[in-house]
Amino acid sequence: MSKIDTLKRYYHYYGMKMLLLKLFRNHSAENFDYDLWLKKNTITEAELEKQKKYEFTYNPKISIIVPTYETPKIFLREMIESVQRQTYSNWELCIADGSVSDQVMQVIQTYAQADKRIIAKKLMKNKGIADNTNAAITMASGEYIALLDHDDLLAPDALFEVVRCVNDNEKADVIYSDEDKITADSARRFEPHFKMDFNIELLRSNNYICHLFVVKRLIVEEIGGFRNDFDGAQDYDLILRCIERAEGIYHIPKILYHWRVHQSSTAENPESKLYAYDAGKRAIEEHLKRVDRPGKVRELYYRGFYHVTYKVKEKAGVTVCFVGNNKSDVKKCMKSIKKTAGNVKCQFIAVKAIEEVKAEQIRYEYVLFVDSSVRMISKNWMREMIGICQFPENGVVGIQLINKKNQTIYHNGFLKGQKGYAFQGQPVEAVGYFHRDELTQCVDGVTDKFMMMRTEQLSTELLRKSGKDIIVEKAIGNFVVDPQIKAYFNIKKVWR
Repeated sequence: MSKIDTLKRYYHYYGMKMLLLKLFRNHSAENFDYDLWLKKNTITEAELEKQKKYEFTYNPKISIIVPTYETPKIFLREMIESVQRQTYSNWELCIADGSVSDQVMQVIQTYAQADKRIIAKKLMKNKGIADNTNAAITMASGEYIALLDHDDLLAPDALFEVVRCVNDNEKADVIYSDEDKITADSARRFEPHFKMDFNIELLRSNNYICHLFVVKRLIVEEIGGFRNDFDGAQDYDLILRCIERAEGIYHIPKILYHWRVHQSSTAENPESKLYAYDAGKRAIEEHLKRVDRPGKVRELYYRGFYHVTYKVKEKAGVTVCFVGNNKSDVKKCMKSIKKTAGNVKCQFIAVKAIEEVKAEQIRYEYVLFVDSSVRMISKNWMREMIGICQFPENGVVGIQLINKKNQTIYHNGFLKGQKGYAFQGQPVEAVGYFHRDELTQCVDGVTDKFMMMRTEQLSTELLRKSGKDIIVEKAIGNFVVDPQIKAYFNIKKVWR
C-alpha cells in the first residue's frame, strides 16, 4: 500500500483532525529499554540446570505441534534445537511436513534419528496450514498440546513453566505465556508482549493470546481441531473454541516464545496476508453466536484488531445522573447526551454529588453516572454501552475520556499496578501498547466520571465508594472499558 493510500485510509477512518495530529505532532520515543530488561530478567544457566533436576508431582507429556512447509533450513534447525534445549524432558515434537521438496524432511529425519521424541510425517500433498496442523495433532500422544510455528523458537524454560502451572492448578485446561519477536538472523529480540490475565473482551478484539498457547489434547479433539476455512486466523479460531470449553485458563507472565520476523510473516508485514484478517473477523462472529452474545464485528484501522457492538436483546431505558455543582455545565452536558446518545429512552436526574442519588429515584433498567463537564464526541453510543452492560458477567462499563485542551487521553480504564489511568497523557493519535488504547477490554476499574451499570446492581455502599476517583472493587462483576466511545472531559472541574 502506497503512502498516499495509507493517508487516505487513515483520513477515512479517523477524520481530518486526527490525520493532522498524526502528521505534524511530534511524539516522544518509547522509553522502555528491552535490551536492558533482558539483561536483568533472562534466566541464568544455573537456574536452567536447577530446572533440569526438579521433580514435579505430575509430569504430563507435552506434544509440540508443528506444521512445516518449505521451511528454510536455518529456521527449521533453530526451531527443533529450541525444543531440544527444554529443561523439562517429557515432550514429543510432532511435525507434519507439507513441503513439495524433500529438503525439509531430510533435515527433520536427521534430528529424529538421534532423538526418538521427534516424530515426523511427510504429507502426500500440502493441504494448508489448518489441515497440516491437524495431521500433526493426530500424531500426538501427550496430555497437552503446544502450538509452535515452523520458524519460531521456544525459550528453554517454556515447558518447565507450563508444567509448573499445571501442577499448581489442577483445572488448568488452557495456558498461555508472554512473547516477544526475534529478527530473521536471531541476533536481536524486540517488541515484548506482556499480556493481561485472561480477558474475554480483549480476546474478542484481538488474538492477544497468540503464543505460547497450550491446551489439553482432549479439548482439541472434542472441538475437531483446526478448521481450514479459517486459514490465516486458524489459531484465533481454535483459541476461541478452546476457551469456550476450558474450565481453567491461566496466563504465565513470562516471555516463553520468540516469534520470528521476516518479510513474509504477518509480524513484519501486516499486508502480506490480508485474507487472515477477514478470517479473524469471521472467527469472532462465530464465537459470539456459539456463546449467545450476538453482535456486529468490524475491523479497526490497524490490521488484526476488531470491535464488537453487541446486539441489545431487550428494549431498555437508561437513567442518566448528571453530577455537578454548576447548573450551566449540567445543561450543556445534558444537551450533549441528548444530541449523541441515539434512540434510547432516557430519564435525566441532576445531583450535586453522586451519594445523593437514591435507588428509588431511578426508573429504568440501566443507570449512567456522568460528570457535568463531559461533552460527548461519539454518536449513537448509548445502545453500545447497554450491549456490554446487559451481560451478567459485566458490572460497570466505562469509555475513553479525552482532555480536549491538549488532545491527550485522560481515562482508558484503570489497571492495578499502574499510576493513574491506562494511557493517561498519551496523544490521541498515537498508537498505544499493542493497540489496547483502542480495544474493548476488561480492566480493574473505571472512573466514576462516566460509568454505566444495571440498576439492580446499585447499592448505597457502591454510591458511597464512588466518591473516590476510581472504583476497583470487583464484587459486582467485570469492569469493561470501550475506547471506541469517546468524550471530552474538563479535568479542571472534578466533583468529589
